[in-house]
Amino acid sequence: MSQWTSRLMTKWADPAALTVISYHNLRGSVINSAVDTATGVLKDITDGTRNTRRPEGVKFALVRLPLDFTDLNPSGAATSTNLEYFLPLPYGPVTFTEPTGTDVTRNTCTIVGDPFALTKEEFKAQVLIPCGCSGPGKIKDLQLGESECTLDEVEKARELNNAIITLGSDAIFSRLKELAAPQHDSSLHSTVEKIKQSYIDDDGNTVTLTVHEYYNATLRAAAPILGLLQFPINVATNFVHNLVPEIKERFEAKSKSHLTFSNLDRDEQLRMLEMYLGIAIMVEKEWNSVKSVVKTAMSDTHAFCAKLVSALGVQVPDDPTNASFISAAEETLRRYGKKRQPTNAIIDNIIKEIICWGCLGKHRYRDPHTKEIICPNKDQPGVPERAAKAHADYRKKVTERKKGFIERKKLKFDDLPAAQKEAARAMLIKEASSLSSLSDAKSADPLDNVASYATMLINTANSCNHKPPLPIECDNRLPHITVTLGKLSMSEESCPHVRVLYDTGACLSSGYAGFWLPILEAHPGIVEALYTSDQGDYNPIILGGIVTGNNGDMTKHTTALTLVAQIHLRYETTHGNGISHTIALGTDVGVNTIFGNTFIEGMKCNHDDEHGIVDAKLMDCPPFKVTKMIPQRYDTNAKAKSAQADPNYSAIVGVLRHYRTRMFGATSPALVPPPAITNDEASITSEDSRGCAIWGQHGVGHPKFTPPKFERKKRTRFHEDDPTASVLRDDWTSDQ
Repeated sequence: MSQWTSRLMTKWADPAALTVISYHNLRGSVINSAVDTATGVLKDITDGTRNTRRPEGVKFALVRLPLDFTDLNPSGAATSTNLEYFLPLPYGPVTFTEPTGTDVTRNTCTIVGDPFALTKEEFKAQVLIPCGCSGPGKIKDLQLGESECTLDEVEKARELNNAIITLGSDAIFSRLKELAAPQHDSSLHSTVEKIKQSYIDDDGNTVTLTVHEYYNATLRAAAPILGLLQFPINVATNFVHNLVPEIKERFEAKSKSHLTFSNLDRDEQLRMLEMYLGIAIMVEKEWNSVKSVVKTAMSDTHAFCAKLVSALGVQVPDDPTNASFISAAEETLRRYGKKRQPTNAIIDNIIKEIICWGCLGKHRYRDPHTKEIICPNKDQPGVPERAAKAHADYRKKVTERKKGFIERKKLKFDDLPAAQKEAARAMLIKEASSLSSLSDAKSADPLDNVASYATMLINTANSCNHKPPLPIECDNRLPHITVTLGKLSMSEESCPHVRVLYDTGACLSSGYAGFWLPILEAHPGIVEALYTSDQGDYNPIILGGIVTGNNGDMTKHTTALTLVAQIHLRYETTHGNGISHTIALGTDVGVNTIFGNTFIEGMKCNHDDEHGIVDAKLMDCPPFKVTKMIPQRYDTNAKAKSAQADPNYSAIVGVLRHYRTRMFGATSPALVPPPAITNDEASITSEDSRGCAIWGQHGVGHPKFTPPKFERKKRTRFHEDDPTASVLRDDWTSDQ
């Protein structure tokens, strides 16, 4: 980078490399009469006619510096630029005599002749040093009360350096990439091939992603190729190959289509990727269920027996754990785990590193398999004797340790006294809630067979998920459409596109706050109104699904939606009116976006499953294409468009940032109430706005919401049997 910027520093004050564009006075205005039209240089201040001499007020010169960087571009392509900046000139009174003998005095540049005809050293001594100039500058705007302009050298140097770095960014980044990662593959799809469900992080730890996290990571890595009609690699097959072995093995037991799938068409790749995602999620749930049952079975068995014996008051002799029923393996883990290191120095050394019994070197004395002595110093005096003594000590300690083992106590419930039986029953009632769900059978007395709990848990783990599900058709690929958000007055490039679930069974439109709030914050121009229940004017919306708890208990299957956003849709009705739609947002909504029955009936939508379209009869737009896919939920990280970085949007951005902080505990700054906004501000309201919320001194206002009124308009369409459009039908109106 310094190679690029250093050229400016070496040539900015070299008159031979500069071209004068114009001369300027103390107020920064151009002096058109400063240059001699015959010679093209600055007029002199020697004796002569008044009109042919240097005019009043010549103080600054605007110059151009051409720079060529072709030699620094690895590709060899011509790379050059022209930089323009101001330089100051020595200024003061000068006197010359006209042919009539009249002396004329003017305040202007004091250099005799053309200052840009000087050598580099002369220019520095006669121009730069007297003017106190240390670099290129730009003329500052005059402030109130000022009569002379000054140059801003710091800001101009930053602008010129940025222009040079921007020009050479490709070459600079290419060079940095060669130095930092010489083996880096710059192809668009290279990152996709490196994404794995399990990987080693920078600290050397193994990180395993969930299937859904792995799927999102794959999509992010594939972002550079999503715009291609043909993928350069098989993304869907790569997704399956890089699953962790436990899930991949069970995946291939259910489907082997990835082994033969080779279509690189983008739509086919995304379709198969979503199908593989569904299978992998199903396999992951089964695998986690098996691990959970086995883990619970093993831990609950030991914990139950330990608590039972403790409740009965039984003591196992010479056991410092007070009858905790810890096995030999568990005792070893307890003694030599991270929390309790061994105290014996010899054992400590053996655990940390291998020490030879004979020569005390860092290697084994015998091969553990062949029992052959492999110590390189085995023939030296004293080594065999020392090894034999160390081996004898080891065998002695092993024997002594075995003597301390305690045989497990076998309990029979019928042999216990009545008091201990009652104590066991009381303890079991306390533990039964977590154990009863693992068994379908209910005995009259759960303590009739205490040992049966361990058998029951292990059998449950062994038999789990070895049978197919109930025979019923199931398709988790649901219809989605893509809608464009924003006002019609906004450019299409600045309007986000959102894929929504088309759900006729939803009574309202809702969305996941982690998906929507960053989008609304980055595109505040699409927001028409915000409504909240925090001010006490409304009650939150309780959202639930088709699953309920026992006796209608919804506490575990509902979420409260406290924020409603009214969003502009970049469409208009057949009557020419704008369209907006309200979406309730919450942190526990399971799908990014659902457009429910309010949108479907309001826009008179018709889902044509045969042709894969949704036709909104009251919207003046082509039918929406239907995409069948698994509903998604993920957080977004939208970036604000520069066109929407308007202070008029600060109120909406502040409210959205406030709610994002409250809902997700983000590190964004706390909300500061922005200035009051009126209905006259076009950034929030429009001529046909409905129910716009205003941020004022009392928080978010809640004017009455008026639903849009649509008028049906007769439209001409193509006949379904006339694909060439040779005949038009006028009898198909929006009423049909």
